[in-house]
Amino acid sequence: MPPTTTLFQRRQTFRQGALTLARLLSDQDHRMEAHDMLAGIYGRFTEGFDTSDLKTVKRLLGDLSRPPDSDESGRELFSIE
Repeated sequence: MPPTTTLFQRRQTFRQGALTLARLLSDQDHRMEAHDMLAGIYGRFTEGFDTSDLKTVKRLLGDLSRPPDSDESGRELFSIE
């Protein structure tokens, strides 16, 4: 990155890259790895929770915390009988 890049811009680029990687991991059935990576990143922040990137990270963390075949309440969408 150019030397004039601000710390905020570098962190934003890092968050966006982490989101992309987490989505890829999730799509490849590596949900726990994606969750752990994002949780570590999200846990480092003490402010900026109203930014779109951190809102997206929080939402994706919630999605990754639920079983893959469940809705937002955690109920299973498909049951095999």
